[in-house]
Amino acid sequence: MNFFSYQSGGVLALVMAIVLGAFVSEDGATVTAATLAASSVLDLRVAFLSAFAGLWMGDLGVYVLARWTSPAIQRHRWLRARFENNPNKNSSPSQKQMQWSLALSRFLPGTRLPAYIAAGFAQMPVASFALVTAVSAIAWIIVLFLIIRVAPARSVAASHQLALLSLFGLALFALLSICRYWNQQIRQKARIVVRRIIKWEFWPAWLFYSPVAMFCVYLGIRYRGFSLPTIANLNQKNGGIVGESKVGILQMLMETSPEFTADGYLVRRGSVSERIDSIRHLCYRHEIGFPFVLKPDTAQRGAGFKKIHSIEEAEQYLTQVSAPLVLQRYAPPQVDHACSA
Repeated sequence: MNFFSYQSGGVLALVMAIVLGAFVSEDGATVTAATLAASSVLDLRVAFLSAFAGLWMGDLGVYVLARWTSPAIQRHRWLRARFENNPNKNSSPSQKQMQWSLALSRFLPGTRLPAYIAAGFAQMPVASFALVTAVSAIAWIIVLFLIIRVAPARSVAASHQLALLSLFGLALFALLSICRYWNQQIRQKARIVVRRIIKWEFWPAWLFYSPVAMFCVYLGIRYRGFSLPTIANLNQKNGGIVGESKVGILQMLMETSPEFTADGYLVRRGSVSERIDSIRHLCYRHEIGFPFVLKPDTAQRGAGFKKIHSIEEAEQYLTQVSAPLVLQRYAPPQVDHACSA
C-alpha cells in the first residue's frame, strides 16, 4: 500500500501542494490531482476539492486585487487610458455578457487572467463573480478528471499541453491588445487628419491665407488699388482683414444683438497684478463667473485662446501674454462663482 494512502500527514502535504500549485499553474495542479485520484494515491473527493480550492482561491485573489487597485488606476489618466477597453460607456457589456465571458474563459486557457482582471476593474459584484467562477471551475475540473480517468497515460502530456496553450493564449491576448491599442491610435490620428482636411479652419495659416492674399493682389491690380479689399467691412479696422479689434466687434454685436453675443471686455496692457485687478473688477461688475475666456484682442485664427477656470490660471496666462486681452463670458454661461471670491 502506498505511503500516502494511510498517512494523514502525506495526504495533507499533497492537498497543500495541489492548492498552492494552482497559484502557479491551474491546469497543471488540476491534472496532477486527477492523476493522483486515478492512480488511487489520493481519494477522488479529496483530490477534487483540492483542485477546486486552488482554482477558486486563485480566481478570487486575482479578482480582489484588480478590484482593489481599480480606483487608484482610475485616478491616473495614463493608466486609465490603457486599461479602459470601452471608452464609450454606451457600448459597455451588460452583466450577463460579462458573466458569459467569464465562464467561457475557464475553457479557453490564456484568457482567464485578462477576464478576471477585467471583472475586477469593472467592479463586477463579488457574489456574481464567485458563483460564475465556482460553477465554471467545477465543470472544468470534471472534464479534466474524466479525461485523465479514461486515459491516465496522457496525464503528463496533457499537463504540458495545457501549460503551453495557456502561455500561447496569454501571448496572443497581449499581441491582440497591442494591435488594438495601435489600431485605436492610428484611427484617432486618421480622424484628426481627415477633420483638418475637411474643416478649413484647421488648415495651416500659410495654406489658408495664400489664396486670399493672391486674390487680394489680383483685385488690387485689376482695380488699381491694393486697399480695395478693406472696404468689405467698413465698420472694422482694415476691413477686418488683419489687425481688427475683437473688442470693437464685440461691442457692436452687444449693441445690436446682445441675446446672441457672449459679452467681452478689454483688459489693457500693464503688470500682471494690475491686469488681475482689472479682471476681478470686470468679473464683479458684469457678473462673469468661471470659466471665462481670455484671448488677445488682435490675434488671428484662435491664437492665444484660453478658457480660464481660476485666478491662478489667469495669472499664469498673463505671464505669457502681454498684449491687450479680451475677457469674454464663456458660452454657454456656467457661473460657478464670482472671480472676486
